[in-house]
Amino acid sequence: MDYSDWAIPYIVKVCDEYVAEILEMAYRILKEQDTERIKIFCLENVQSFCKSYARMTSYWNEFYRYRYRNFHQYIGRKLFRECFGYSRVLERRK
Repeated sequence: MDYSDWAIPYIVKVCDEYVAEILEMAYRILKEQDTERIKIFCLENVQSFCKSYARMTSYWNEFYRYRYRNFHQYIGRKLFRECFGYSRVLERRK
């Protein structure tokens, strides 16, 4: 997938939604790509990015906790950490 810089906010935003299949598709595509531009965008917009991570986590807790018992293996967490560059250190930068 080749994406323009203007599409990055939309890619990140759709990944904080509650549909796990969207997260799985995004992860499958992005894990093989250079996501450095997405990581830079997330660092430049750390407050909204951290809210997106919190929202994704909240949806896991509400809808997927019993299907995906281990949050560390949940596709949304893997997507945000591996492809978008999320880490707890970012929470302190808000």
